[in-house]
Amino acid sequence: MKWHNLYGRLLSYQRLYEAWLKVKANQGAGGVDGISLSAFESKLEENLQELFSDLKAKAYKPLPVLRRYIPKRNGKKRPLGLPSIRDKVVQQAVVDILQPLYETEFHPASVGFRPGKGAFNAFGRIIHLMEQGYVWVYDADIKGYFDCIDHRILLGIMKRRIADRSILDLIWQWLKAGVVENGVRSFSKAGSPQGGVISPLLANIYLNELDWELNRAGVQFVRYADDFLVFAKDEEGVKHGEAIVRDVMRRLKLELSAEKTNTLHLMEKRTFNGRTIPELEYLGVAIQGWFRKRDGTWSFGLRCTSDAMKAFREAIKEQTPKTHTLSLDALVKRVNPVILGKAAYWAQAAKAVQVYKSVRGQCRCATALLAQQATRLDAYVRQRIRRCRLPQRGGGKTYRRVNTLSSIYTHECFVGAGLQYAERIIWDAATGLSLTDDEHLAIIRQRRTKVASAKRQRKAGDTVYWAKRAAAYERAQKRIRKFESK
Repeated sequence: MKWHNLYGRLLSYQRLYEAWLKVKANQGAGGVDGISLSAFESKLEENLQELFSDLKAKAYKPLPVLRRYIPKRNGKKRPLGLPSIRDKVVQQAVVDILQPLYETEFHPASVGFRPGKGAFNAFGRIIHLMEQGYVWVYDADIKGYFDCIDHRILLGIMKRRIADRSILDLIWQWLKAGVVENGVRSFSKAGSPQGGVISPLLANIYLNELDWELNRAGVQFVRYADDFLVFAKDEEGVKHGEAIVRDVMRRLKLELSAEKTNTLHLMEKRTFNGRTIPELEYLGVAIQGWFRKRDGTWSFGLRCTSDAMKAFREAIKEQTPKTHTLSLDALVKRVNPVILGKAAYWAQAAKAVQVYKSVRGQCRCATALLAQQATRLDAYVRQRIRRCRLPQRGGGKTYRRVNTLSSIYTHECFVGAGLQYAERIIWDAATGLSLTDDEHLAIIRQRRTKVASAKRQRKAGDTVYWAKRAAAYERAQKRIRKFESK
């Protein structure tokens, strides 16, 4: 079945206005015409009426996109294409028309840039496949995917469902609008610039060919935009999936990255030197392969990748420079958005485990390491805040000792100031519950008491150690009383 009269749905001032609201909410930058969101909004009715008239007369012509670069974690730069605000509005209106239609065409295992789907669904599917014994994984990476989408192949795919030539002409114009970089305009036969409103939808339409080809062959997979994994229960199965992927890539004129594409067997490997637990990094989370626990049972796990933890620390460090003289409340307001953004993303993996467990009754995926890493990141946040607050309270190097700082800026102090804890966010997701501040503090005190009790037992007969501890505690209390009296 083909879709007709789609362009007629676009000819609505109300639709353009709703598209504008979504563009405004995304807070994107302007394009080559130099018109920003605020400038466009200052003459909103005039601009939307002009767009409506141009579309009705079929006189609308898109501007080329503005090329910008953003740094990647590996030190390289990712190119972005920024359409003008007026082009973003029209693209969003077309997306609002086409997205619901293509939702009936997309495969359930495709979870990126789709309404109601996201990383949570990707992690949930991976957990389900791991539980079902799919331990062989083909981790494929497409080289420069968004820059390599062939325009003619894409339009050929879309013509199978879209019978409205006017809509197809609009999409063709956006693909052929070109790119302006350093004042020079260039054109290409391939590519859908990242940063365009319609690019994620076009990217999903293009790789939908791969999804259904794998489905017809009975191959299990999960795909988030251009990041996809092929799963199998044995080596022969994963090679079969790899052959299908390579065949489809050839037909779509795409190339796999030899450096980033590999096959993994997610089972621990034992040698005379010990054991190795393979890991699969996907969407910023590392999935640990199956390993035998001390009680003899088998499990697999989730943890933050080292790059993700490094990015978290760098973001916190940027918000807590030691040269600032901010109050505790101001520092908390600066770091909370970072903590909420990062931890909420990792919490999706923990939530996927909790949902699977509630549906299936059990889940052998462990989230303990994820929580432990979050605890260490929380400690880093508190340390940064304490160091920022230290110069404001006076004192020399002695006062900088961690035990003194911890005595002043306690967990109770931070929780009272509204500081968010990554561990708490992940714990809430992993259990399906929501801790109150008092419950959270009770868990912290219980943990603190347990650690202190274990240490007392180890040092029970060491009188010299306890004498030094008592003297150090008394000196710390004197410093605290001295500085708090200022």
